[in-house]
Amino acid sequence: AKGLHSRPPIIGQTRPEIDFDRIGRIPQPCSAIEGLPSALSSVCDAHANPGAAKRVVLWGDSHVGVWRDLIERLAHEQGFEFYAFIHFGCPPLAGVRRSDIKDSQAICGTLDVLDEIEKEVAALKPDLIIMTARWSLYAHGWQRNGKLLPADSFLTTDPAAAATLETSRQALTSRIPATVQDLQSKGLRLLLLKNPPVLNWEMTNVRKSLAEVQVSARQHAEYSRYTDEIIAKLTGVTIFDPAPALCASTCAVERDGEPLYYDDNHLTLFGADLYARQIGDLIRSSLSR
Repeated sequence: AKGLHSRPPIIGQTRPEIDFDRIGRIPQPCSAIEGLPSALSSVCDAHANPGAAKRVVLWGDSHVGVWRDLIERLAHEQGFEFYAFIHFGCPPLAGVRRSDIKDSQAICGTLDVLDEIEKEVAALKPDLIIMTARWSLYAHGWQRNGKLLPADSFLTTDPAAAATLETSRQALTSRIPATVQDLQSKGLRLLLLKNPPVLNWEMTNVRKSLAEVQVSARQHAEYSRYTDEIIAKLTGVTIFDPAPALCASTCAVERDGEPLYYDDNHLTLFGADLYARQIGDLIRSSLSR
């Protein structure tokens, strides 16, 4: 594989080619959908099968883009209506905000933004809400090459004070269960998707071998421990973890010569498609209750 033109590969290194045309389609805003409130139309990038008997909503941060194409295909196969709501850099949680947002795609600079989205998602009365996020990001901050970035992605429940690692972990501890319980109190069924293992380096970093890029199962378990412990305490929620299918002693980054990731945390379309049967079965089971 040749990698990026500006970064020639190491001589002799084998690396699966990343076809960026296969990462996913360009998001399609849903602003033309009649009756969709502005809080949702501004973050909607998929809508399929309007008027179907059952409705599924995918809601979360950029990891919505990981699962959107797969679940939209499942919507056509199973015949349910499908919405995808994506807000970059912000988890699907009410009562949280980021304080580091400047010149960023992230939208959750004030508490009211995600509060309003959660309220309007619930008002759609979906038969299933699929919550997805890079959960571990908010428990550690956004780190690249071992350094915490200025856009650190930390959360806070305070309307004015700056977010820190401590406030971010406190926000996750309180707002994951609170958001889940609030949605459940409205009679809504939930499926929570954990994030796949986060790699040591981006797949496009051809100066690193695949052995350096990938993480061990132990590393992944430790990195995810904080949010895993919160999620494990949730009740009445279906939890799906993509890691077991990838991780033995180490966690795979390619399969059959195809890359599973296109950076250090987002799966490619090929990577997401590995879970088509499992996620399809979970959705079918939820909608049949």
